[in-house]
Amino acid sequence: HPEWGKFKYAHTNPEVSSTGLSMVAMEFYAGANKVRGLTEADVNQEAVKAYVQNIENSIVHYSSTTTIFKENVRKGGMDYISAVALEEVTVIELNKTNMPVPLVSIYPKEGTFFHDNPFIILNGDWVTADQRQAATMFKDFLLLPENQKNALTLGFRPANPNVQMGDPFTPTFGVDPTQPKTVLEVPQPKVLVAVKDLWNAYRKESNIILVLDVSPSMDDQDKLKNALDGIRGFVDQIRDVDQLGFIVFGGEVTELVPLGPATQTKALIRDYLDNPD
Repeated sequence: HPEWGKFKYAHTNPEVSSTGLSMVAMEFYAGANKVRGLTEADVNQEAVKAYVQNIENSIVHYSSTTTIFKENVRKGGMDYISAVALEEVTVIELNKTNMPVPLVSIYPKEGTFFHDNPFIILNGDWVTADQRQAATMFKDFLLLPENQKNALTLGFRPANPNVQMGDPFTPTFGVDPTQPKTVLEVPQPKVLVAVKDLWNAYRKESNIILVLDVSPSMDDQDKLKNALDGIRGFVDQIRDVDQLGFIVFGGEVTELVPLGPATQTKALIRDYLDNPD
């Protein structure tokens, strides 16, 4: 399909999205040629880092949530993206909208994760016997076959093994109930921290424009202060290799800091944040 143009790949930001973090962890697992027991030593191997960096350099979009991708894929289709990391439930939902080019799930042969929705009854001494009994009853209610079948119709795999897979987990909606063939082991927390840190160092360089609302709707001092604090924290995380600019809008749009190297523009933006008047 040459009419689709250059291959375009995307996943969500692993700093704020479990889907994005899973995708980047999968990249490190694949680079290390492992399916379990990923270690800090593995993710710090030069060959593994180069493998991940090569993939990340193909990214054309990052997003904070899969919901944003879902809407953009629905609107733009193949013009917007070629492949994007999504949960099955989102693929099913999109294909139910009669996509011009239906989505097809690709389950990486190197392995993938199950995203579960954990139900935990805490063992703390602050949990009363009545609370524990109520929680147990609720868990049993959730696992009833009729309720698990309801979850299935919404695009979630059943947690009750006695409930068989069925619609909408069919090729008609782009998913394969026999997959995944290989399930990766969730890495230890310290390994996931290393994965996120390395992703931040190797992610694709970005052009970022910060936009601040300074209209009368922001006259509430707490509202403006929170916005300024949010921008300040964001600027602190911007890498020097990125391009950064700053725009404010009220009655009119004003470009305070044109897009330029973050090494130069971060200081200018901080000056405004410290003296917004």
